[in-house]
Amino acid sequence: MLPTVRSRRRLLFAAAAVLALVAGTHAAPDAADESPAAGFERWIDRQARRALDEGARRRKAVKSAEDAQRHAQWARDRIRAAMGGLPGVKTPLNARITDRIDRDGYRIEALVFESLPGFYVTASLYIPDGRGPFPAVLGTAGHSAEGRAAEPYQRVWANLARRGILVLAYDPPGQGERLQYFDPLTGASRIGVGTPEHSHVGRQCLLTGTSIARYFVWDGIRALDYLLTRPDVDATRIGVAGNSGGGTQAAWLGVLEPRLAAINSSCYITSWKELWQGSGPQDMEQVLPGFLAEGLDFADVIAAAAPRPYLISSALRDFFPIAGARDTVGQARRFYERLDLRDRIHHVEHDAEHGWTQPLREAAYRFFGQLWFDGEVSVPEDDVVVETPAALRATKTGQVATSYDVRTIFDFNRERAEELARTRPAATRERLRAHLQVSTDGPAPRVARRKGAEPVDGLRVERLALETAPGLELPALLVHPAGAPRGTVVVADGREPAAEGATREAAGARWAARGYLALVVDVRGAGALGPSRGRSGYTADYQQAARAWLLGTSIVAWQTQDLIGALRVLEREAPDVPARVLDASGLTVPAAIFAAALHPVTELYAADGLVSYLDLATTPHYRAPARVFVPGILTVADLGDAMRLAAPATVRLVQPRRADGGAVEDVRELARLLGGAVPVNVRLEAAEVATR
Repeated sequence: MLPTVRSRRRLLFAAAAVLALVAGTHAAPDAADESPAAGFERWIDRQARRALDEGARRRKAVKSAEDAQRHAQWARDRIRAAMGGLPGVKTPLNARITDRIDRDGYRIEALVFESLPGFYVTASLYIPDGRGPFPAVLGTAGHSAEGRAAEPYQRVWANLARRGILVLAYDPPGQGERLQYFDPLTGASRIGVGTPEHSHVGRQCLLTGTSIARYFVWDGIRALDYLLTRPDVDATRIGVAGNSGGGTQAAWLGVLEPRLAAINSSCYITSWKELWQGSGPQDMEQVLPGFLAEGLDFADVIAAAAPRPYLISSALRDFFPIAGARDTVGQARRFYERLDLRDRIHHVEHDAEHGWTQPLREAAYRFFGQLWFDGEVSVPEDDVVVETPAALRATKTGQVATSYDVRTIFDFNRERAEELARTRPAATRERLRAHLQVSTDGPAPRVARRKGAEPVDGLRVERLALETAPGLELPALLVHPAGAPRGTVVVADGREPAAEGATREAAGARWAARGYLALVVDVRGAGALGPSRGRSGYTADYQQAARAWLLGTSIVAWQTQDLIGALRVLEREAPDVPARVLDASGLTVPAAIFAAALHPVTELYAADGLVSYLDLATTPHYRAPARVFVPGILTVADLGDAMRLAAPATVRLVQPRRADGGAVEDVRELARLLGGAVPVNVRLEAAEVATR
């Protein structure tokens, strides 16, 4: 039985049928659902629609060959920037052949090379019988535990070789022989093969302004560099072919590697309109920060590969929706028409679930055969020998981690984070505000409606809905003290699960009993506006965060805006009260720290929350939800910098947390996390504000 490629992608994914069914049953939030969570989802969807509509208008404006060339270059530039660029120096490959297998019509050579110093790539060369020079294909593997050695992939590599095409198939990071978190005691990944590893380190890459995708792309670029060193390869006829996650890699390489002559992306191409409403954001190398904000879509990915021939292979029952694939193919053909090259866009469909099934594999043989052998190539697939993963090993132990002195994506990103901490300019409110895209002027948020509520402990309570962004309402409670207020406080509880008794009413009542006018608000991504569901095997936390990243922002940035808006509402409600307090907990703590840096408060209470993004970027086994990650934040400031900017406000850290989830025990440890010294306005507290 052929393995499919993704049920959360920890192993080979035999549950693709279930995932396809799940993807097909999810749609936009029900318009009749008046819950805050549904309202927030609809609001996010509107942001995406606006961005996608703008992108569609830009593509429709392409009327000539000159327009098409400009648009393709624009898309290439934007995609490269969204990845954080590529490594600037090509270091020695140090390539070595470590083994050989002879088969009928081809041989397989095991290959190891370094795409970056100490970053070992394990590969298999499928070399046709004969002298060459042969056309060649980079074989990019999808999310299989075995990487390049998964059965359907082996069938492609061997069949291409039997048809006179040399193949260099390589393992992606986190798969096959390249586990990034390999545990020699268990012989397995500490995180989980494939998607779990990609997600774990990929989030950390976001903090430094990069993407894990840059490492996938760089592996492919350096694999092509290796092919160009071989006399048996025709440098003018090198293509790329891959399925699922490999289809993603093929697509990105089509954008960023101009030496490729042809691209085949299987079971990946769709449209963001269909994917957004269906199975949602997928693996981390497929989620580039700001991609939708720029108006980019799958059609732009293909446009950026022009004028090279492109084969899109689709499964009808995929969780990459077929309707989106058809729409994108239509747009791509119209784009290529502007270059008088419409016949270079090819699309093949097969009625199956997600996977590189035989008809889609045979389409690849036909595509490359027509390009390079004038169509004189046998299309029906040969029954080739499928090797065991052990037989295809390129390393002695089966893992680079135990065969060489390796570096990982985590190592490269940690070094980048540490370098940013040493060299970035001093943090300023202006740069922080711009990076978070937060507004601190203009009118205070509108109180959308006020509804009465039952008194709590004899205190008057109002139910509010705050409109902190056009068309978005945040549920809130305004709890009045018994007498004239001596201060105001905004409360945002982001603990998950919520602490015992941590209701909005209870939180507001505690402050009101002390004489404060308390506004208790559920900010975006927390409380009633927290993520409600994940799709196609991904967590709700991840997919909500990924939607924000794709839109060029973050949940933390949205929460920062919400908290500033809530503070301004209280300033309007009680303009003459001097004490302005912000009380946050859990995942709302980073946003509260940023809000205090950007808007005046007298005190900030921050309980059970992250206090260092550098710590988050440099802790191998962190424990933090995806919603606290802010793309590029370490290029601008860390949370310790924001605490300093909050002065003269007093920042009271109540049981602050390290990235591994442990509590910060003393001032010395806090100083380390905050970059060497605790700001004079910061206090480490042992008890929560509720006990004061």
